[in-house]
Amino acid sequence: RLLEKIYKERLALYKKDTVPSIVELINSKSPEELSLIKSETDYGGEKIVFQIFDKSFLPLLNNNNVLDVSQIKKEITSKTYNYIFEHNHNHYYGEVQILKTKKGNFVFVAAIEAAELKSASMKRRIHFIFAIPLIIGFLIIHSFYHSRIAFTPVKNMIKELKEITSTNLHRRLPLSKPEDEIRELGITLNDMICRLEESFENQKRFIANASHEIKTPLTIIRSQLEMLQEKINTE
Repeated sequence: RLLEKIYKERLALYKKDTVPSIVELINSKSPEELSLIKSETDYGGEKIVFQIFDKSFLPLLNNNNVLDVSQIKKEITSKTYNYIFEHNHNHYYGEVQILKTKKGNFVFVAAIEAAELKSASMKRRIHFIFAIPLIIGFLIIHSFYHSRIAFTPVKNMIKELKEITSTNLHRRLPLSKPEDEIRELGITLNDMICRLEESFENQKRFIANASHEIKTPLTIIRSQLEMLQEKINTE
């Protein structure tokens, strides 16, 4: 932006000195005479290219093929009247101005060669080239870091599950605070552990009851056998 401002000020000085004489040339010269005028000059040690276009956007001066007519039409349509363009690897800052003359309105375009813009453009390209791997690297590190944070609750669940056995089914998995899928997974696994605990308790009760039921008739049979053995011994 600063460079554009500098070139804009330089072109303003050039146009201030040149535009009145340009208007006078248009008023006094024929198209054939105007076509002999070179559309390039040196102003204060800087190269400036300029051109005059009629209503049909045909160049009146000796054309240097630097100024792009389609771009100039675009600038007039958008009413920006200033633009940056590149020609033969050289950068230019150009401005468009409507000239009112006795022969009608003409389009006057002046552009100043901007070597600093080329340098700035190269710097931007270099910065962009170096910035791409840095951005990609940052995104990879950022993604890795946040993925580790995101999967920490899952790792905690896995660690806790490995420690839960048939002897400590009363333990439950830690649940994450946010209401998300990981928390829902933890609740589901805790419900499953709860059902397993109930199944183990039911199994223990069944074994205890079965043991008691079996133990009673065995005791009776044993007592009868002992009594029978005593009777045999006495006889």
